[in-house]
Amino acid sequence: ARYRYLCCVDGDTMFAPDALLRAMALVIKDPARIVAAASLFGISIAPEAAFDGAPSTPTTNRHMLADFQHLDMMRSFVAYRAAWSRLDVMLCVPGGFGLWRRDVILEMGGFSTAFTCEDIEMTFRIHERFLRAKRPYRIISLPNMVAQTEGPTSIRSLVSQRARWQRVTLETIWHYRGMFGQPRYRSVGLVGVPYYLLFECLAPVFHVLSILALVLAAAVGQLGWPAYLAFIGMMAFATAIPTALAVSLHDSGFRDYGMNDVIRMLVLGPFDLLLYRPLLLYAGLRGTWEFLRKEKGWNKFDRNVRPTPPDAA
Repeated sequence: ARYRYLCCVDGDTMFAPDALLRAMALVIKDPARIVAAASLFGISIAPEAAFDGAPSTPTTNRHMLADFQHLDMMRSFVAYRAAWSRLDVMLCVPGGFGLWRRDVILEMGGFSTAFTCEDIEMTFRIHERFLRAKRPYRIISLPNMVAQTEGPTSIRSLVSQRARWQRVTLETIWHYRGMFGQPRYRSVGLVGVPYYLLFECLAPVFHVLSILALVLAAAVGQLGWPAYLAFIGMMAFATAIPTALAVSLHDSGFRDYGMNDVIRMLVLGPFDLLLYRPLLLYAGLRGTWEFLRKEKGWNKFDRNVRPTPPDAA
């Protein structure tokens, strides 16, 4: 790497032909302060076909598990990370497609091999170093989709992947725990790190406690089933609100989804709580257990099976 910016990518991610141009269009507006840029990328069961002849027309996968992952990624980038970027609390530049200023990476000593994944740790390290030294900087999130990455199509592979994500988040938060609640680290220490601790690291624990409380309430006859089921229905549609917001924000900005795809994503939203979140809960518990056991494995999942081309059969 010889130039001012370093672009890190994953081997299972395919990029739009103008991905770097889209990314740099924002970076060059403030090159002195912007030290890293996260990207928005979709989930595809066959990313190599995502931009084949249609570089600006992403579609859903017509596969429920993959589409739930795609919606999860859209919520994360379009709704949540856009807000984190505005608040200067972008805490993860993903390895799938991330831009870094080369001089900053060299100043940090390069990527660490002591963590399961390198992306979130480097992001935290930059925040900690620059805020401690009171140096001006920004880490931003790109608004437009520049890539598609391969998402697992089996529950086993999904759990394996998300357990690794949970483990590296715990590793990073534990290592940088000294930033928690410290005013010297500004919004990162007062908002970002506490959010990651409560809503990412400890989320599986809170979920298990809520399930145990539900079982206990049912066992002692203190659970009103009609009211409870009505509440679950309300929660299902309430958790679909971030999905609808992410789809709306993306569609209003880019208009690159067909109507059928937009409808499919909105219909899947209310089912996220009951069909997808339990899988993430199990993955989070497994990742927490792996963290406590100090495991460092990559948990690589098997690649999706592609249909055999007719001329190769």
